[in-house]
Amino acid sequence: MTKFIIPFLAFLIGYELLLPTSTVGLEWYRGPHFIPSFWMTRMELFKGFFLKDLLVSLLLFEYFILKKRLYKRTNLQIIYIYIALALYGTIIAIVTWRFYDIFENLRLCFIAFVIYLITEPKVRLKFTPLFLLGLFVSGILNLIVSYRFDIYGLRPVFFLVNQNGPGPVAALHLFFLPKLKLSKYSLLSIGSVLFLIAVLSLSKVAYLILILAGMKFMFSRPKAWSLILGLGLIIIFSSSGLVDLAINQKFGSNELSVIDSKGGDQTRLAYYKAQMSILFSNPFGVSYSGFYDEIMNTSYAKEGIIEESDAERANPHSTFLYYISSHGVFGIIILLWFLFDVIVNYKRDILLLSALVVYMGTIPYLLVSYFFVIPMVLFNRRKLS
Repeated sequence: MTKFIIPFLAFLIGYELLLPTSTVGLEWYRGPHFIPSFWMTRMELFKGFFLKDLLVSLLLFEYFILKKRLYKRTNLQIIYIYIALALYGTIIAIVTWRFYDIFENLRLCFIAFVIYLITEPKVRLKFTPLFLLGLFVSGILNLIVSYRFDIYGLRPVFFLVNQNGPGPVAALHLFFLPKLKLSKYSLLSIGSVLFLIAVLSLSKVAYLILILAGMKFMFSRPKAWSLILGLGLIIIFSSSGLVDLAINQKFGSNELSVIDSKGGDQTRLAYYKAQMSILFSNPFGVSYSGFYDEIMNTSYAKEGIIEESDAERANPHSTFLYYISSHGVFGIIILLWFLFDVIVNYKRDILLLSALVVYMGTIPYLLVSYFFVIPMVLFNRRKLS
């Protein structure tokens, strides 16, 4: 069963990486709306449990219940970090009577197990090409959907809609690609898709990571890479002007303010300040779902600086703040442990290290998402065992 599940799981993790997202619910979007089918989503089987989780559950059954031999012990600190987060998170979920949060801690254990599996050379050899194939397929689907549902009216130029997630992810993976022994055609194909997703995302974080990637490639890659990335940077700096013009002509001059009001640097700063007050009030953490109640009691929410529509979607827009909120002081210790491990792994690649830290500072659910840590381990050149 393992020989079928692992390749499917690898493809699925890569496939979900760059999928387009729904446009429903956006105030400024005038349609027609894109509503993804089940097969173009994370494939949630029931609330909080996804197809990936089912596949990992089957693998766990085979390895532990059927006592299939595991690979020899690994020295990867990231596995222990995940287990520590899961154990303490479970304790806080029980203490605060938020039992549903136990499932998120269970997913941390699932991810730790997958990381453990891909340290085995044979598994890693099967995992990598299928992961890259899934990555490529989802990127192509995203570009097709984004072109068909273009709202800016700038064709043949188009941009991704409501997709800040795929943009930074694609930019970050441009760092990892050169670490693989791929043919020049595979590298060019996958790299081009990642590059287009990053550039067309209109994400400031993606652009920052892309600039860091450009700096790295310009120092270490042939002139062709420098030319491509140079052209990309020109596109980046001209994108905002094109979009501003399109929005003003198609929707009216006040629509851009509606878009900007939904996020930005000032809002992120407010989340950092509010999180500090939550930490002082709850040094042991409030679990994952406790964030909404606590943030709404802060002055920033009462004054309307921070807006959260419901408890299910509420988040602090940062991996660091997410675990400081849920795990308290212990979360800070675990995050420092994680950062130390990242520094040890990538200390010779300061630009990649910077990109990882920037990304963690802007997205809340990275550690509980298979697509963040798995590539870090999968494409790492250090000896894993």
